[in-house]
This record gives sequence, C-alpha cells and structure tokens, in this order.
Amino acid sequence: MFPKCIKCNHKVSASWLVIGFINTKYRCVKCSALYEFSTFRRRLSVLTAPIIMFYFIYSKNLSYISEFKLLFPLVLLSILFSVLPNQFVLSKDETGEVET
Repeated sequence: MFPKCIKCNHKVSASWLVIGFINTKYRCVKCSALYEFSTFRRRLSVLTAPIIMFYFIYSKNLSYISEFKLLFPLVLLSILFSVLPNQFVLSKDETGEVET
C-alpha cells in the first residue's frame, strides 16, 4: 500500500511522506538511494495548505469543537499523502538528473 523504493522495493518511511517538508530528502535504509519530493507533491502541498488554513480560520465555532473540525481534514490529508503514487523521485545529487 505504501510507496516503495525504485531500486530495491523496500518500503519508504511513512513519517517522511506524511510530515516531511517540501525540501526534505530521504535515503533508503536498504540500498542508500537518495529521494526527494517530486513537483507533483510540491504542487499538492501548496494547494492543500491554504485550504486547511481557511477552513480553520473561517469555521464559525471557535470552541474546543473547532479543533476537532481541523483534525478530520488533517487525518484525511495524512492518509492521502502516504498513499498517492509519484510523490518522490531519485534525487539529482544521487544520479545527476531526476528520473520520473
């Protein structure tokens, strides 16, 4: 279910996919291949962050229930970010050019 390394088919860390920053790189534990997020993931992050912020800001009820209103979209996004394909590519530092 989770994405795997292109070279050795070892699972990529879920924590990197869910909470990694856009410029964070990941090195495969098994074969040491260096990965970075693709432009698809960068665009997805840039489009979803403002939607979540506006959803939280413009919610009418600012009591403790509004925190739970924010929790539901964040859980959905974390699942989405961990399951979608084509989110990472081999890094330029590793190969000299980016493979897609």
